[in-house]
Amino acid sequence: IEEAYQQGKPEVLLDKYRIDLKEFIQFNRTNSSKQRPVRRQIGCKIQESLREERFNSPPLVTSTPSYGKALAWCPFLTEWFKSSAGKKPVLDFPSAIDACIDGILQEA
Repeated sequence: IEEAYQQGKPEVLLDKYRIDLKEFIQFNRTNSSKQRPVRRQIGCKIQESLREERFNSPPLVTSTPSYGKALAWCPFLTEWFKSSAGKKPVLDFPSAIDACIDGILQEA
């Protein structure tokens, strides 16, 4: 946008927007009634835009879990696994749901 302004161009097209560099107004290219004013900022720090983030590699996964020690479990889950319901096969969803409901009601 700044390069087009420096070159004296009357407007610049950016994705689905047209920016009038004479009147400093941004128009939606599909619906010109949608418009808003824009302003030129001189000497501002360039901020990282969302578009740049699309092309960067994802952050590296660390080996440290976010919940603390790797073997530290939620106390609720630890107690549930010790109970008779927790020792049943994991695929027994109805009893697992009932045990969860009972635990939530007891804790509430």
